[in-house]
Amino acid sequence: MKTLFTLFCAVVLTGALSAQQVQANARVQKAFSPSEVANMTSEQIFRLNVQAERLCWFEETKSEMSAQETFTLVTKEGKSVQLASSDLSDFNPLLYQLPQSQKRCENLIIECTDGSKHLLVVRSYEMMSKEYERAMVRQNRK
Repeated sequence: MKTLFTLFCAVVLTGALSAQQVQANARVQKAFSPSEVANMTSEQIFRLNVQAERLCWFEETKSEMSAQETFTLVTKEGKSVQLASSDLSDFNPLLYQLPQSQKRCENLIIECTDGSKHLLVVRSYEMMSKEYERAMVRQNRK
């Protein structure tokens, strides 16, 4: 039954997206070249738009969490990077290789250049699937 519902949602999503042209948001445009974006389907752009906005967020770390091992951010090109605290407010997850689990959020401790630590929460594949469905409902209401 769950598979049938998922298949139904995918068909509805594909049909709705093909009926209207989806524009890549600024984060997608920053993560992909214009030719890459031009070769994407409306559904791919829609999913990347949602992923760019909803895949992850930052929270303050709790004192017991700051003793955990820090996660090293790696760009799509494979370079290790360290963010400044000012970079957190406009973080683009499409520029990095982030771990994502099937059913649970990933909680990653990130250390910034100023030594402050922050919790990066990455939604699971299942949670993102629900985010795509919600976004489709919102888009169809417009």
